[in-house]
Amino acid sequence: MQKILVLLVLVCALIVSTHAQLKEQISPMSSMTPKQDIICYGKPEDQFTIIEPPLAYQQWKTNKSARTGSSTFEVEYVNFPEDAKAAFQKAVDIWATLIESEVTIKIRAQWGVITNANGSSDGILGGASPATYIRDFAGAQQRRTWYPVALAEKM
Repeated sequence: MQKILVLLVLVCALIVSTHAQLKEQISPMSSMTPKQDIICYGKPEDQFTIIEPPLAYQQWKTNKSARTGSSTFEVEYVNFPEDAKAAFQKAVDIWATLIESEVTIKIRAQWGVITNANGSSDGILGGASPATYIRDFAGAQQRRTWYPVALAEKM
């Protein structure tokens, strides 16, 4: 009986010690910057695909008071040619009619050559990533889970 009691005390001490070590390893809030963008690949030939803008955008274009979404976008354009900037801004305008957010959505759009992990730019259409990822913050739905900063702020 005495051996079982000693064993039980040792197991409890080990569990408490392990828990304390794990708690020290996880800071109350951590962040990291992504190492590489999420890359979108394209095909060099025309795919003859047209996706019409959503109805909400079309209504907003004809009547500015018909806007259904309520979001504000701030776009910082870096090295964008004017024609590409106009196309990107049209996409932003479409998003603004569909997304509802009280928080200003900030985008840094940078024009340039993107390379993959092998250093090749072949077939790359574009790339994107959050500015940072955050974990273990107040309101996080799961511990030890990295959330893009916009989602973390929304939580």
